[in-house]
Parts: sequence; C-alpha cells; structure tokens
Amino acid sequence: STVRHLLSEEPRLRYLRQAHGGVSKARNTGLRAARGRYIAFLDDDDQFLPEKLAVQVEHLERRPAVGLVYAQNIWINREGVCLGVRPISPAHTLRELLDQCAIPLQTVMCRKQLLEEVGGFDESLSVGEDYDLWLRLARVAPFEFIPQPLVHYRVHGANTCNDSIRLYAQRVTILKRVPLDPARGITARLKRHRVAVNEYRLARLYREQPNYLLAACHFASAIQFDPLIGLRMAEPRPRGFEGAWIILKPYIGVAGLLLLSLVSRKRLVTTDPQGVVG
Repeated sequence: STVRHLLSEEPRLRYLRQAHGGVSKARNTGLRAARGRYIAFLDDDDQFLPEKLAVQVEHLERRPAVGLVYAQNIWINREGVCLGVRPISPAHTLRELLDQCAIPLQTVMCRKQLLEEVGGFDESLSVGEDYDLWLRLARVAPFEFIPQPLVHYRVHGANTCNDSIRLYAQRVTILKRVPLDPARGITARLKRHRVAVNEYRLARLYREQPNYLLAACHFASAIQFDPLIGLRMAEPRPRGFEGAWIILKPYIGVAGLLLLSLVSRKRLVTTDPQGVVG
C-alpha cells in the first residue's frame, strides 16, 4: 500500500520488482533501467538530506572531468541519536582509496556512462561490492569529496558491514585483483601490505570466535604477504627489543594457535558408556 501511494503521488517514480538475487543484482537492475545522466544510491533505512542531490548535481555539472562525487554521512541509531560524522579521513586518490574504503555508498553520485563502462556492480560479491566498484571507477576517472554531511545513515544490527569476517574475506579478493599502476602509487609492495592487513584482521576475528585453525591460517597468510605485519599493525610503533618481539608475535602466534587447535580437537573426542567415540 505504501508503494502504491508513493507511485500515485509521484509520477517520476518507477517500481521494479525481481526475485531476490543480492544487492549487486538489484542495483544493476536499477542501473539498466535508469534514464538520467547521474546515479545515486539509497537503501531503505537511510535518508538523503534535502540538499543532497542538488549539491552533487551542481558539482558534477561544474566539474565535467570528475566521474564520481561523495560526501559525509551522519551516523544515527534506532532512536535517532547522532553517533558522529563519517568519513573523518576521506580518500582523494586511487592510492588512498586502496588504503581504506572511505567512500560511503549512500553519499555517492556518479555518471551513469562511467558505471556502464566499468560493468556496474560485481554480482559475485555479497559484501564489499561497492568498494570493488569505486576502485574500478577510480582507475578510469577522477573522484572528489564534498566535505559536507548529506545523508543520515542508520546504524543497526542488520547492516551488512557488521559481518566483519565476510567483509574482510571478500576485501582480500577485491584487493588482489586491483591492477598494478606504479605511476599512481599502486605498487606490488602496497598491494601485498593491504592484503596482509586484511588477513591479519581476519585472523584476529577467528581467534575471538575461537576458531584457532583458521586464525593460524590467516596469520600465516598475513606473514606471507608482509613479513613485518606484526610491527606495522602495532600502535604506537614500538622500538628496540620491544619492536623485535612485536615482529615475532605473529610467527609465534601461528604455532600457538595450531597447538590450541589440536588440543581443542582432542577435547571434542568423548567416550559414552558404550565406548562409542563422539
């Protein structure tokens, strides 16, 4: 009834319905049906501020070489209480974007032609699909940041970004396939480091579950991509003997976690009165 009411009140609205196939498929369907020059994204639990579209259209009209603009959003909880403004440290270059996913989807406005050129959202990704798209767009056109809050972003348990393990796992996939571009700072060393950071974070999450075997595997992978990852992840950066210890901690952690995994598996082996192993 809400949809019918909105369609009757606003003839410019179009309602598209399809079988559930994930957010990327839904957004690509919308992209194909869109008739305008510019594309913006709004999930059902977020809210554009009144000036959002006008500010970004004016920016893109004034800066024809720019392919994408984004802004800040205001995080609010279920009760409408402000939790802060994000991003605090925006990305301005492809290299900075590789360092951090600093572009909130709901704040973006992009030229439709560019979205079509890069193929839209990757429907094989269940999370991180927006980050993958920004990285592909940033390789073909400049993007710019508008230092102004233009969206209310609702924070709750259903946000897909809350699934940290899946997010970091797919981010590893995304980072690995970014082409090298030394002229723009995308070097093999940088890529290895960024993959190592995500592998390290995955290891910590699995350790907290606890899933010691997967934690050990991801710590080992992080070390493989960046042998000094322990030191690089330490804040503040230690020096001297403490620094040497921090470097060794992930290596020791792999061995310790593998041992804990073996001990945990042995504890799972129990014997009932009939002598049946369960």
